[in-house]
Amino acid sequence: MESIENAILKLNELITDNNSNPVEIIHNLLCIKQKYEVRFKILDFAFYDELLLDKSRTERIKAIKVQNFEKAAAQRDLEAKCQKYIDIKRKYNINKSMFMYQDNILLFLYFGISNTEKKAKEYLDALIKI
Repeated sequence: MESIENAILKLNELITDNNSNPVEIIHNLLCIKQKYEVRFKILDFAFYDELLLDKSRTERIKAIKVQNFEKAAAQRDLEAKCQKYIDIKRKYNINKSMFMYQDNILLFLYFGISNTEKKAKEYLDALIKI
């Protein structure tokens, strides 16, 4: 029986190969879920990026000026989440999509650069919701 570490190495090979078939990644994810009963989590670095941080900061300032404090608070929370993702990315020098495994959680660090990554994220999103 293949170890989970080897299965994740295979996933990382597939995710970095722009010519790989997304169906193969999906198949591997399903096998991992069934064999090891792991939970999935996605860190979406493509969404929570510097652009969204700047946009949420601007929107928060606008909301404060018109005294829409509920919107300002929501934008502040979004700013904090973006900053957290940016800090993680910088601290660990993460610059490409990859899978990591720890404490029974398969973590997908997502950058959304290739179609293969996008398909893997779509499938993982669906698996997480099940």
